[in-house]
Amino acid sequence: MDAICLESSTLKIEFDCHSGSLVSIYSKISDWYVFNRPQLTLSWRIMLPLKGRRNNNAWGHLQKTPPVCESGNGFVRFNWPRLESEFGGIHDISVSTECRIKENQAVFSMHIKNEDKAFVENVFYPYIGDLHRPAEAK
Repeated sequence: MDAICLESSTLKIEFDCHSGSLVSIYSKISDWYVFNRPQLTLSWRIMLPLKGRRNNNAWGHLQKTPPVCESGNGFVRFNWPRLESEFGGIHDISVSTECRIKENQAVFSMHIKNEDKAFVENVFYPYIGDLHRPAEAK
């Protein structure tokens, strides 16, 4: 996996550059890896209901075309120009996600441009698949 890392004095975050998935969050203060199983991490999920099939999802990590990735000082951005859903095929919907480090905090944002007949019902970003509590937690 090729990873892109964002880092501050208190935090280290890693993204898979091929899928846009958030694969690691590490707290330098508490020596805590928030994810214990990075294989369960995802990028995003968007529900695009179809007539007769409400549960039609588009998943960031399952897109056949990988996102365009841009990174710089304290940020990473992923762009998908078109989406493919599980049952609806290709949609004229573009997605852009971004994570920035601001004052030692991770700030996540997502922009969706929908020029398709399908409507966006639900959006999950960042999609966190697995949380691992610290060893000292009670």
